[in-house]
Amino acid sequence: MSKSQIQQITVVILLVVFALVWTMTRRSPAPTQLPTPPPREVQAPSKPASGPVRKDEPLPPAVVTRDLFSPPSELLKTIRRKEELAREEERLAEEKNRREQPVSESVITPPPLQLQGILWGGATGPRAIVNRHILRVGQFIEEAKIVAIEKNGIRILYQEKEFFIPMPAAGSTKEES
Repeated sequence: MSKSQIQQITVVILLVVFALVWTMTRRSPAPTQLPTPPPREVQAPSKPASGPVRKDEPLPPAVVTRDLFSPPSELLKTIRRKEELAREEERLAEEKNRREQPVSESVITPPPLQLQGILWGGATGPRAIVNRHILRVGQFIEEAKIVAIEKNGIRILYQEKEFFIPMPAAGSTKEES
């Protein structure tokens, strides 16, 4: 065997040994639980202590029936009930406010349409120039339907409400660049 083959076999053997040792050390026994002693009852002292407590005298046993660091269950129930009552009061107050507020119709405003001109004549009927678009009755622009073209303006239907857009006065049009 050559020297390189021996080195390769040695490396493989070392890897196998390392893997075995690693897996054996990774296995740890199941954690053992220490037995918990049963709760002891507290006995009231038969007579009040009339002096310093002697070290050789045992302390009275204590009874632990709950986790001392968490609030008692009655307190938790009271807190939860108060939270539920507060939520119910908020809900009732909101409902009362909704009933007392007058129902106001939402204000619908038409989209910003600029009527730039009206064309009369021709076989297709009148046309309106709105936002640089030439439109006929029945066509839409920005979700508004043109329902009528009149000599002094146009009527549009937007969200089921009719609006009138007047023809701008002569000389008051603004050129947009």
